[in-house]
Amino acid sequence: MVFGLENLLKKGKRFLRNSLIYASVPVMIACASGGNGEGSGKSGSGDDGADNENPQEDYNPEQEKTERHIFDGESLGKISSYDPASGKIVFSEPMDLYSGNILFAIMSDKTPDGLLRIVTGVSEDKKSVDTRQATIPEGFGDGIFYFPGIKNSLRENSLTPLQAQAVQNSLEILNFDLSKDNLVLYDADGKVETTYDQMLANLDLSCNSDFTLRFEVGDGKINSLKFENISGCDSNVELSVLNSLKGISVEKTIAEKNFSPFTVYFPTPFGLLPLVFRPKAEGIAFASGSVSPIKTSVSNSASFTAGLEYNSGSLSPISSYSNSFGFVPPSVPKISDLKGGIGLKLSLLLYGIIGPNARANAYLGVNANDSSWQLSAGLEGIVGIKGEIFGKSLGDISAKVIDYSKVLADGIKPTIETIIQPGLTDGKDAYVRWSNLSTAYENTNYGGQTLLDVIAGSGLQRESLIQFPLSSIPNGSDIVSANLNLHGYCVRSIASPITVNIRKILNSWNELTVTWATKPSYDSINASTLDVPDSGTNNWHEWNLTSLVQNWIDGTPNNGVILILGDPSSDCHFKSSEYSDAILRPKLVISYRP
Repeated sequence: MVFGLENLLKKGKRFLRNSLIYASVPVMIACASGGNGEGSGKSGSGDDGADNENPQEDYNPEQEKTERHIFDGESLGKISSYDPASGKIVFSEPMDLYSGNILFAIMSDKTPDGLLRIVTGVSEDKKSVDTRQATIPEGFGDGIFYFPGIKNSLRENSLTPLQAQAVQNSLEILNFDLSKDNLVLYDADGKVETTYDQMLANLDLSCNSDFTLRFEVGDGKINSLKFENISGCDSNVELSVLNSLKGISVEKTIAEKNFSPFTVYFPTPFGLLPLVFRPKAEGIAFASGSVSPIKTSVSNSASFTAGLEYNSGSLSPISSYSNSFGFVPPSVPKISDLKGGIGLKLSLLLYGIIGPNARANAYLGVNANDSSWQLSAGLEGIVGIKGEIFGKSLGDISAKVIDYSKVLADGIKPTIETIIQPGLTDGKDAYVRWSNLSTAYENTNYGGQTLLDVIAGSGLQRESLIQFPLSSIPNGSDIVSANLNLHGYCVRSIASPITVNIRKILNSWNELTVTWATKPSYDSINASTLDVPDSGTNNWHEWNLTSLVQNWIDGTPNNGVILILGDPSSDCHFKSSEYSDAILRPKLVISYRP
């Protein structure tokens, strides 16, 4: 509906007669849904009484070479159809239009975003025209044009009570709210049914926005332009990951709202001309980086102004903001460089074409290394202007105008030491034996012996298998160190250190049934190596298994290790989990950060 158009046109003419600068203040706002005024269909038409004066009497006639036609009120009903793809407009009756004429239309069911078109061809019956998109400099001519925002427009003296109500209606529609629970923000394999590789998000966003727009046209081009987005937003971002994820990079629109268009009539050198605005809001969720299992959330209450000012080729950012954060500390991650959050993008469409736009991102960040972690939150503001509707002289411009972050919590990862030393019931170790003297040895189980033998000699061999339970170490822990300690001795026919190698077992095995003939396969690469002195004296000996244990904690199957000798004519004997003195049994000493 067009509010008070007839009275407004009168008031606009009086404004023009008394104004030294064109369009310093818009005359009126009208909300969408048709028209009930008495528009003439042509700019600059007169009316009765004192207002029947020429509002352009002080202007140079050279400024009005191209005739403008406005379709609003009754004249809007003359448009039968409009095809945006081809630019063809069909009328219900012949129209007095010519190539080069500039057509304006406010919102209707045929022109939902209004029109700003230049006629490029007219049919013989004058009931249809071909058109192309016009730019604002082409349509409005030289001048300064300023829209002070919806809220400020309520305070303008030029608005009648009915017009003010129109503004109030527009104000109410610039609210944007969304809430998403258990949103699959990232899915590594793209399969909904597999949840172990997903990042889940609970997102809430509530914003109230406004904008101002000021531009100056001179010599047929945009000389300056200033756009500001003024918003207040409350947001909450909760992210959770069950397993480690790497290379996250995702951004998706999760909600969209097209607000009702409204029209602002600007005084111009050619009379009052309508500029049709349609705000559009998008809720955007995003995440990037890598992270181990985690769950954390951050809330943000922010008020900000983000904008850009273009002036004769130079660009200046506009920003001011205040915000406060709340948070739930994360379960301390092993490794992380995660950034994720929610953004509001407000685009201002002019005659259905994107012009100025602003995006505000509220995010949380989690950074962690081997020794420390940090939870941060931030606010980003990115403002852009698409040049299509403003003409080639402007082009597309964009800049980050707000980049604020704050550390909310941090800490040093605690190091925990645990000693895993199984006994008679929960220990799992055995040696297996081969001899060229009898095949009986290779089919015999030695899982209940008190010693673990490792022998390499002429015609005989023994190897020992050990497996430790790791259920006491939380998944995803960072293994600082892991050392296997065995108590025993080694001897060799030639006095020199004996090399004892440890390799990863690849298959499962049973302590009470394993034999040389059935022993599991194992890695061909040593996981750890130690030179044990040829002393014949019992002592503790230690092998470094940090990398191997880390792999087990990260998900590689734990089948234990096997001890083999790297030197011939040597033999070693270590205490097993069945040894009578519990202190001397095999132990795995682990330091880790959960």
